[in-house]
Amino acid sequence: MDEQEVAEGYAHIARRLYHIPDGEKVPDLLAFHAPTLLASVWKAILAGPVEINGRKIDFRIIFKSSGASKPDDKTGWTGITFEVAAAGLFGTVPEVERADMWAVLMYLYKCKFEYLNEKRNTPTK
Repeated sequence: MDEQEVAEGYAHIARRLYHIPDGEKVPDLLAFHAPTLLASVWKAILAGPVEINGRKIDFRIIFKSSGASKPDDKTGWTGITFEVAAAGLFGTVPEVERADMWAVLMYLYKCKFEYLNEKRNTPTK
């Protein structure tokens, strides 16, 4: 990856975080700041519970194995975005992409939490 590609990637992150329209110049400070902010938030999410509305939420359960092994479709976050959009809560794929990150993470957390508790409370045959 060359310097120009890195700069474009940083600008893309800033555009998404700060809702800067395509075609408008991304201020250099935001292009530098946005990836640093995103990396710091991601590190906090993966490090342990994050306080949301006075409650500690451990988003790490989203990334933990559910036990049952099934083939990986290799779609990653794009596939997750499709699933969230299919649920309809946040709208279409473009609307999910524009949705508040914390709201989407909370939704994913809630889905995983309910799945794990349902699995724990369902007797096996």
